[in-house]
Amino acid sequence: MSQALLPVGEVDSQDDRILEAIANGATQMGAAHLAGCSVRTVQRRLADPEVKEQLEEIRRIAREEILGRLSLAAAEAVEALWKIAQDSEDPELQIKAAAVLLNSLVKVHGLVPKRAVETTATVQRRVTIES
Repeated sequence: MSQALLPVGEVDSQDDRILEAIANGATQMGAAHLAGCSVRTVQRRLADPEVKEQLEEIRRIAREEILGRLSLAAAEAVEALWKIAQDSEDPELQIKAAAVLLNSLVKVHGLVPKRAVETTATVQRRVTIES
């Protein structure tokens, strides 16, 4: 399901065990158990600016990895929709794929230009009429 943000078993200090546990979704109590310390120790270590910085770096790297995977998946999804819009023998399916692509384009750009909205509405009307 979810992949660990830090490689399990490659930690050598209590701080590393705490960071590993917290980065992988453990509660402070869970991190304390995994690190072999008290909850108060976890709280103290997480309050330390250097440890906070390390945790933020771990989370930043995780976000970048997730964004990279999502970007790849999005590119593959667009490719699949494009193929359907171009190659499907079902005109309704082609129109629906085109509408999804147009809606996605509008969302990605964060803009809702009047022309794009009108184009999307026109495509959706065609789907309704041809159905």
